[in-house]
Amino acid sequence: MGRFAALTTLTTTGATVSALRKRYIQAADPAVIEARLLELQATMAGYVLTHLDLAGGGHGHVFVLGTTWAPSALQGVTVSAGGDPDVIRLFLGLAGESNALGLVRTAMQQRVADRLDEPDVVAVNEIDTYLAGAQLGTRFMTGIMTTTSQGV
Repeated sequence: MGRFAALTTLTTTGATVSALRKRYIQAADPAVIEARLLELQATMAGYVLTHLDLAGGGHGHVFVLGTTWAPSALQGVTVSAGGDPDVIRLFLGLAGESNALGLVRTAMQQRVADRLDEPDVVAVNEIDTYLAGAQLGTRFMTGIMTTTSQGV
């Protein structure tokens, strides 16, 4: 389950809940999900990313990333970073068995650390983690959600 407590505060009144938008990304490859999320972030102008859920999709080793978006101008929504792909980034990895998840997580943490080499990035913060298994335990996908602090 995703939690963006430090980024987005959402008061769920009836009006707020009806204004939310759900979008889903489905793929077997973590890189495809990451790329599609970046594309989705670019198309959701005027909305902020408030929640992510990662779930296993069954025998085909497909995973589903559920995203929830709220209008940035909606009363009850307070945003510090929104859905900006330069600030909020999801890193995913795939393991064929549960004991390989540690190695996958180490590789993802290196990818996160590599963001510090990008221009204007002064800090990277891990704000959430994800784990989902495909049916029959044949594939496990894990993820790290990060925010970056940009230099001025």
